[in-house]
Amino acid sequence: MNRKRFLALLLVVAVVAAYSARVYAVNKGVAKEYSIESFAVGDEISLGDAVLTVEDVRFGEETEEQHGQEWIQCTVTMELENTSEEAISKVKAIETKLAYGRDVYQTNQGDFDINALLNMEPGKQEKIELTYEVKVEDRQGQGKLYIVQDLYPELVEKAYKQGKRYGMAVEF
Repeated sequence: MNRKRFLALLLVVAVVAAYSARVYAVNKGVAKEYSIESFAVGDEISLGDAVLTVEDVRFGEETEEQHGQEWIQCTVTMELENTSEEAISKVKAIETKLAYGRDVYQTNQGDFDINALLNMEPGKQEKIELTYEVKVEDRQGQGKLYIVQDLYPELVEKAYKQGKRYGMAVEF
């Protein structure tokens, strides 16, 4: 009887050890801390091969009611400049997210030239104006514009190798 108990216990320990080793192997490259670098409106943000500047954040005058909630337009104006020696694509800039607390907004509305963003020549500057529909009460809060990580993959990779998850946000 002792021999059966010993073998059963040995089997359980082996299964737990194998499971633990697998969990460790899967999670060993996962970032252990988060680092969001904050900028202010007007700051030049280096994306490696480009510079992004959020120039203005403004709210519209008219509100619209949908589903028992009042909404207002928030327009974010940015300038993107190619600082590299070759043509680049920074079309992902239009996927930038606007957040107020737990409310996160995305848009595909605004004034921008998608073809120019797909093929930005060296030294070229492009204006991007994104229009978000946000809750009226968010106008009074502290907003953040989260810049898409696809715009600065080298910086994300560098931080990842140091065990950090890296992001950039503009506070207003």
